[in-house]
Amino acid sequence: MSTDDHSHTGIRGALRKLGRIIRAMISIPVQVIAQRDVLSVIREETRRLGAAAVESATYAEVELRAVSERLDRLERELGELRQALEEREMARPPSG
Repeated sequence: MSTDDHSHTGIRGALRKLGRIIRAMISIPVQVIAQRDVLSVIREETRRLGAAAVESATYAEVELRAVSERLDRLERELGELRQALEEREMARPPSG
């Protein structure tokens, strides 16, 4: 190999190394921007899911309150029926 070949090889190696450095320098900001975008998406999804969870909990609370009120009403009505049946049994003349 001649001196020119050695110098060309050295220059090519230096250019390759410089290319890797430039590529690395460019990729870091690109990664930061991509990560920032991902964080923005996660933040927005978290906000939406939080709002949906509150809405869902509120809906469930309203529904459970309505079910509880219906059960209370049914218990009262059953108590009234039981009392009416007992009074009817007591008013009936003994058979036999």
